[in-house]
Amino acid sequence: MEEQFINEMEQLLCAQEEEIIKNLLSENESFEGLINDTVPKDNVDQAAGDMDSKVLDVVVRRELQKLAQVRNAIAKIKSNHYGICIRCGNKISQDRLRAIPYATVCMDCKTAMEKKDGTK
Repeated sequence: MEEQFINEMEQLLCAQEEEIIKNLLSENESFEGLINDTVPKDNVDQAAGDMDSKVLDVVVRRELQKLAQVRNAIAKIKSNHYGICIRCGNKISQDRLRAIPYATVCMDCKTAMEKKDGTK
């Protein structure tokens, strides 16, 4: 792959990593606010708080998963393995990497996986 493209992707991934960390810290403050809220609540407020807590938990899990993917992609850049499909070993297209910089499979393998799983 072109060095310029790799450098561009590394900068993009590093920016995404910083943004995810910033979001996680913000979500952590919101989560702590929900936990530390000591004001007595009625059943409706308590249910709303429980729902907020569950939503935050899902958001944090997704952000942590994405952070791991981004960090994995950065590590692949550093080890000169970025943009190689983990299933077939072919290059992942630049268009796909621009859309999903942390993609680990090429479009052919992704399509095959979706057909096998019955998802799109």
